[in-house]
Amino acid sequence: MATLTSSQSHDVDDQAQDLNGFRQFYEQLGCGRFHGRVWQVMMDAGFLLREASNRSLRQRFSPPPDHVSLAVPLAVRPGSVFAGRPLERESLMVMSGQEEYDLVSHGDLDLIGLAVHRDLLETLAPTMAEWLRHAQSERNLPLSPDAAPAIRLMLMTVFEDAERQIESLADGAQDMAL
Repeated sequence: MATLTSSQSHDVDDQAQDLNGFRQFYEQLGCGRFHGRVWQVMMDAGFLLREASNRSLRQRFSPPPDHVSLAVPLAVRPGSVFAGRPLERESLMVMSGQEEYDLVSHGDLDLIGLAVHRDLLETLAPTMAEWLRHAQSERNLPLSPDAAPAIRLMLMTVFEDAERQIESLADGAQDMAL
């Protein structure tokens, strides 16, 4: 069964703790009041996630062990950097749970992604498995102008569908309790 968690924060340390399964340390790099939000849809084989923040941050983090995580920006400011390379709207972030990553955002940042347990990836076709191994070594892959929006749309659609289903189940459980 899937569960949805959502939190809002006005403190970078609280935001860093809000993503379940990730080990994270955030540092605010500029002045101003911080505001962030985290959404996660947790499932047996992994989870969908979305994280948004409004200030320049340095994030050091490790994804959950035994998972591979993919993320794309929904919104990102010029000058942001992930894994030593510019982070742009057409970037695909590819991370394994065995490494620590560094992300510096220059203002508003909104990411959507998924983390999948490695066991599930063993079922990939050999060419896809090879692509994923290569992508993990690159960490920050440029996507074509057609691919990036398609990936964002797919992830947003899956996330919104899961959110609706979870809310519908919760409403049904409340109705039964009455």
